[in-house]
Amino acid sequence: MKKRLVSILLVLLMIVPLAVLSSCSDEPDLPPPPDTQGQQGDKESDNKPDTSSKTENTEPELSANGLPKIFFEDYIANSDAQYTGMVGIGANKAGVAFDDFRVISSDKKDIINEKFTEITELSSLIFTPFTANGGTWTPSLADFAVGADDTDEENKCLTFSPANGEGAALFMGNTAWGPYRFNVKVKLANEEATSRAYFCVKDEKNYYAVELSASGISLIEAKNGTEETVQSLGIALSQNVWIPVAVNMTVKNVAIYVDGNEVMRISTEKSENTLQTGKFGFGQWQTTFIIDNVEIVDAKTGEVYYSQDFENASDFINGCTFGNRNGGNYSYTEGDWVVRKEEGTDNHVLAFDGSTSVNGALLAFDGVTIPADCEGYKIKMDVMRTGGASATSEGWAIVWGYSSDSDYVNYNFGGWNGAGGFQVISGGTKTNHSMSNTIGLENDVWKTSEVHVYKDVAYAYYNGTLVQLLWLD
Repeated sequence: MKKRLVSILLVLLMIVPLAVLSSCSDEPDLPPPPDTQGQQGDKESDNKPDTSSKTENTEPELSANGLPKIFFEDYIANSDAQYTGMVGIGANKAGVAFDDFRVISSDKKDIINEKFTEITELSSLIFTPFTANGGTWTPSLADFAVGADDTDEENKCLTFSPANGEGAALFMGNTAWGPYRFNVKVKLANEEATSRAYFCVKDEKNYYAVELSASGISLIEAKNGTEETVQSLGIALSQNVWIPVAVNMTVKNVAIYVDGNEVMRISTEKSENTLQTGKFGFGQWQTTFIIDNVEIVDAKTGEVYYSQDFENASDFINGCTFGNRNGGNYSYTEGDWVVRKEEGTDNHVLAFDGSTSVNGALLAFDGVTIPADCEGYKIKMDVMRTGGASATSEGWAIVWGYSSDSDYVNYNFGGWNGAGGFQVISGGTKTNHSMSNTIGLENDVWKTSEVHVYKDVAYAYYNGTLVQLLWLD
């Protein structure tokens, strides 16, 4: 493996709100996700009363546990609901706290709305403890305690601090629940802490879970005791801040939100979208750069569909298509794109060595076969910006789904004064989607760039940090 300088800075959660946040449209219509301001959310606004979920003039009949009877022993299942089950919270290690545990029914009534301000005995919430994730925890409510929030003296929360063992889970509710909305706030005390928000729980061996850790967010599915990571996002999550998690369930779909932004979906209906394949490639705008270690891999299995380190690729350019990206002024000139040695090394790279006055040089290549059963793929590469019209603006682009200059998708790393953004070109019409924060361009420093492409969504990463996502429907 060739050595390269790659600066991986997993510091801040950088999910940027989309211009159009698409949520599931199947009936019933559940409340939108809670508004958040920044990663920690706005504690004051989060605690304002929600009048939309209040009952009419009559109070609901309560169960022995003090919660609405209609949602527990008297619950009538929705025969159309494709996703149903209990909800829960859990942790794989100590150092996890929970707050604002809330479940809202399809008719927008609170099944439970617990802020842990009035209770001292966790048993009043009728949680059932289980060991999950192949852990060693001996189920005991005593390992969970309601107490003061160590970052806010006026707030109370639920904490997990076991004497020993790992893999704790607390489930509550009815296995026929659904549709519903489940909200909970999570705080991770350190890099070792891992939290889970469970939903569609049938028992301790069959469930879904949204897992949060220092390294990212994962969607877990357990069937008969065997867990599978359905999808994962390498997002850096800060410690000791409250992170809102929400699961919005409709009749046929589930949308998952973290910090108020939709990040994942599951559905009983296959997406009508087809996975974008076509040619892959790279784009330029007023910059020069070199590229190395290009890989296209299956997002789920890691199977390598394409790998190119340019060490034995002297004929690579001969099989490429050269285009004009985003309506620029580029016309291919021999020597603009070359495979050569990186300056001062024996390492071979693909370089754009054309003029920095060029706008929109595009190179696309064939030879990548994406299997029909592929659910998503990752395009990964190392890139070093070597020059540009501006020191902090314009970079490079990853291109996929290319059939002509009139039809393709790309992620532009560094446009718009150093930001990033998805651009969809269809029938010759370009649509710029919302821009990310400034990503941090530098000359003569190796960076990593990735785009993860699924049927309904694409994710862009820069130096290991998720900078933006785009729903494709």
